[in-house]
Amino acid sequence: MSDQKKLPSHTLSFAETQVDGRGQEKLGKPVEVATVWPRSNGKKGGMVQWHISPQNLGDGAWFLLDKERQQNQNKAQEKDAFDQVKTNNKEQGLSR
Repeated sequence: MSDQKKLPSHTLSFAETQVDGRGQEKLGKPVEVATVWPRSNGKKGGMVQWHISPQNLGDGAWFLLDKERQQNQNKAQEKDAFDQVKTNNKEQGLSR
């Protein structure tokens, strides 16, 4: 057995179709309804684990999101903006 923790490969989200005050259709806020786990031994495909029954959902749009890509985007957003500043003088801005 591997010591590496297994994470879901994808998430499945659903956004319900709503009607605004002008009678225009729009999508509501997406809600995570399922996760997709990779199969063992390198087999293709994945196993879907539903958190909300799809029978309870009305009309709307489905979104399949790549979890690894989403995690990489979150890591990029968490980086300190000052780490990206290029300067020759590392002491710049420290004295006041």
